[in-house]
Amino acid sequence: MTELMNSSICMTRVNHPSAWKGSDFFSADEYAFDLGPRHYDAFDKASPTFDSRV
Repeated sequence: MTELMNSSICMTRVNHPSAWKGSDFFSADEYAFDLGPRHYDAFDKASPTFDSRV
């Protein structure tokens, strides 16, 4: 499995009718999904096909 890197956090407020807010959900379990080793392995397997110019 490759080493995990932190991604940057976007702090810009999105003001759009289709944008949701955290308060729209009872808990993070309603919108969050934890990735596990099988997901990271799938990314590692697919990554050689990614275009490095992007």
